[in-house]
Amino acid sequence: MILLKDEVVEYLNTSNEYQASQIKYVASLARHRLGLHHDTNDELMFLVEKSGVFIFEKAIGEETDAYSLWTKQDRPFIMLGNLKRSAVRRNFDIAHELGHLLLHYRVEFTSLDRKEYKSLEQETQSVCKCVLAA
Repeated sequence: MILLKDEVVEYLNTSNEYQASQIKYVASLARHRLGLHHDTNDELMFLVEKSGVFIFEKAIGEETDAYSLWTKQDRPFIMLGNLKRSAVRRNFDIAHELGHLLLHYRVEFTSLDRKEYKSLEQETQSVCKCVLAA
């Protein structure tokens, strides 16, 4: 995952493509590097964990479905709420948080204003949809 993140950061810092093209590229790169088959998302959680992301389930409240972070030691974590959800919703949450881990490395979300936050969430939603488009 660290190599994938580094590749994405390098690409985003040097790309002159439109944002939509960048998002499609990042999603395609993520699917390829993770080893997701082109026709299914069944192994998404396994492959994300295999790439080095620590995924935990815990009670994180009714308003929050999931969140992710990079530690100071460059360890990626995804925290999934443990309310009973479908496998489809679980994959959506994992893909969404994967998008944050790749696109928003070291972004401090608590320091963003509402408009900045909404913009980053829209980027992440786009990557999520592209990653899940099997």
